Amino acid sequence: MNNKKLIIFASFAPSLLNFHKDLIKSFLVRGFNVVALAPKNTITLEFNEEFQKVFPEVSLHVIAMNAHGMNPFKDIKSFIALIRFFKKERPDYLFSYTIKPVIYGSLAAKIARVPYIFSMITGLGTTFLVRNFRDRCIHHMVKWLYKIALTNNSMVIFQNPDDQVLFINKKIVKAEKTALVAGSGVNVEHFSVVPLPIDLTFIFVGRLIIDKGVVEFIEAAKLVKQDYPHIKIIILGGMLAFHPRALDERILRAARDDGVIEYIPEVKDVRSYLAAASVLVLPSYREGVPRSALEAMSMGRPVIVTDVPGCREVVVDGHTGFKVPVKNVHALKAAMLKFIQDPSLCITMGVAARAMVEQRFKSSVVNEQVHYIMGLK
Repeated sequence: MNNKKLIIFASFAPSLLNFHKDLIKSFLVRGFNVVALAPKNTITLEFNEEFQKVFPEVSLHVIAMNAHGMNPFKDIKSFIALIRFFKKERPDYLFSYTIKPVIYGSLAAKIARVPYIFSMITGLGTTFLVRNFRDRCIHHMVKWLYKIALTNNSMVIFQNPDDQVLFINKKIVKAEKTALVAGSGVNVEHFSVVPLPIDLTFIFVGRLIIDKGVVEFIEAAKLVKQDYPHIKIIILGGMLAFHPRALDERILRAARDDGVIEYIPEVKDVRSYLAAASVLVLPSYREGVPRSALEAMSMGRPVIVTDVPGCREVVVDGHTGFKVPVKNVHALKAAMLKFIQDPSLCITMGVAARAMVEQRFKSSVVNEQVHYIMGLK
């Protein structure tokens, strides 16, 4: 019987259930003593109760860490607290994902002499989308921190080949210490196929930040509505006032008031909204592997994505959906019009999308890949 301890470290507590519930279950099935760790400010009483209900055998610990800020004094305190926590828990394995848990977790685990350190790069976020001098400075600092931290890893797991090649080419990590998996995995039973709605509906699901392409989506929606005012177009996602690239709320409000889009704030369970949609649209500037697209595909929905790292991995153009150039409103409109002019594409492409998820992206497939990379027997 395996009696080894594994810590899974996230920067946003709800992601432990939303994205990695099946992975945690797979570790438990293998006999691991699993400990979850996340920043204190992302754990609500409601989430803690839900987590303990799903995983009564997993202890959920908190760390005083700001997942988004860049205050060096607070980060040093968090780093010291991590070292103390790892020394106290004495885990055999650390599995971290997202920027700060990967960087600070890897460094602290090395100092605490954790034997096996694994990181999953779930996407590069806005730090690798350089637009100005400030972005460039942050980019170089994060790249330097990654390089120092990842030298301590047993293996670095990427979710798309573009990110993997980028890290290798920039000499952040050696090629032989990298591996590739197909995203975080989707539970195909949870996101099961449901019939398409009668009325053709497009939906965007994601954080309302500029880099998700939400501005381009709104502009394309305006153009579509000029010729097809009856088409329903929905935006589902939460406003992020703290984020430097947050969508201007006035843009969203104007589009809603003009009848261009319907707006639904962030919800706990997206399945009913995906069921009410025909096509998911995600014009993102860059992703790890887009979760919203895979969940929609698992439910038998075709998707429109941009031809950028992460997004391009989930779509076979013309078969499971369409790929369009990034930041190209007219190409996005043209892809949406293809479904309007031939609604039968929603059926054929939706079937192909579901089959693709079952073959490559379902959680059981991805989790086996992770286990093999980690050398778990």
